[in-house]
Amino acid sequence: MNKDLKRFYVFFIIALITSINFFPNIFFNINNTINYFKVKTEIILKKESNYETIIDNDKGNVIIMLDDGWKTQYDIAFKYMSKHNMIGSIAIITNVVNDINYVNIGDLHDLYRNNWDLLNHTANHLNLKKSNLKEQKANIEKGDNWLSNHGFINNQKVLVYPYGYYNNDTVSILKNLNIVSGRSVNDGFNPQYIKDFYDIKLKNVVSNTNPKVVNKWIDEAAEKKLTLILLFHKLESVTDSTLMQYNVKDFYNIIDYLNQVRNKVNIITYSDWISASLFFNYSK
Repeated sequence: MNKDLKRFYVFFIIALITSINFFPNIFFNINNTINYFKVKTEIILKKESNYETIIDNDKGNVIIMLDDGWKTQYDIAFKYMSKHNMIGSIAIITNVVNDINYVNIGDLHDLYRNNWDLLNHTANHLNLKKSNLKEQKANIEKGDNWLSNHGFINNQKVLVYPYGYYNNDTVSILKNLNIVSGRSVNDGFNPQYIKDFYDIKLKNVVSNTNPKVVNKWIDEAAEKKLTLILLFHKLESVTDSTLMQYNVKDFYNIIDYLNQVRNKVNIITYSDWISASLFFNYSK
């Protein structure tokens, strides 16, 4: 073996070990082909099963996200989206699971068995930007541990910032805890595959958001091969000044439209997108 070839192998092994150390899930979760990613996740409950998400590079991405873990997110969003064989991502405030108006542990197991993301939204929905380093770490870690202890393990560990607020301390904590992404509420589209995993944009669907506007966002993501995250909170007919409720019929309208154009977009979970983005960036 000549010296140049030896140097190549040494460099390759070092790079491989470094990548596995920083991103331990990547190499067994994703297979890349010319046209698409296959993202695999192991579901661990009473038994182990596998599912596979196809992410076509020739399409845009749409991610349905629901924050806080409200009961209607299971009763309405999950059940209606399941009719169209769609998966989504729910950010869970772990201390309110089983409380009135919130999802219960049985709901979470059902969501997880059906390949939905269950993401860390902290234990108490603490405003991280106004909290010191110790408070932030404790609240983030408590939420992360609760999900792990109940077997809710996604492709990647992710934090959804309460209220969308965070600071430099937050990002440092996430990196130390091997949490690879944090999601804010900054308005906008994301590229097909993201590079800054701690500053994610989305489109917040609030009470007065016309479903026709949302459908146009979906069209734009498809046409420009962008990633569109649609964020919902409560799904119900009554609204208040918070604008956090969204009309159920309008939600159905959006899901129906998304189903009509699903040949133009990948309908994926947040952690699937992060996994694919990590692979895309580090395979360059």
